Amino acid sequence: MRLLPACCSLALIAIASAAVAQGVTTAPVVALPRHAPYNSNDTELGTLLHDPAALAVLKKHVPDFLSGPEVMEPTWAMTLKEMQAYLRAYKGGLLTDEKLAAIDADLAKLPH
Repeated sequence: MRLLPACCSLALIAIASAAVAQGVTTAPVVALPRHAPYNSNDTELGTLLHDPAALAVLKKHVPDFLSGPEVMEPTWAMTLKEMQAYLRAYKGGLLTDEKLAAIDADLAKLPH
């Protein structure tokens, strides 16, 4: 039973050695695309809440929103723009266009 792992290891070494001898190298490293900056139209609330820098932006601009019942886990899949439409009926001034624009401006400054 102990021969099987040893044989497998030797086989892998032999294959790797043959590949190097033939000039085969590893695939080139490709840079992964950077994600787009966060914004109120496309970024889910849950993503913003889990990123400390994005959360700080929200705390700066809409602290009342963060302390309200609107920020419960079922709403985390919504964007701020979607939340604005949802809240307009009973808390119209909570997420205004001006506040979303200010949030977007600060979110765009975050490293991405």
